[in-house]
Amino acid sequence: MEAIGVFVENYKETTKGFNIFAKVIVALVLAAILVGVVSAIINVILQA
Repeated sequence: MEAIGVFVENYKETTKGFNIFAKVIVALVLAAILVGVVSAIINVILQA
């Protein structure tokens, strides 16, 4: 949980200089990665 907080703080610092479109693109990329990881985990569970 602590690592997530640190990540979020770093994320906010990084996106301060960005415009809104860059923030949206970064958010979409992170969401896509998250979906990929979750679906991979679900596939592994279903295969087992």
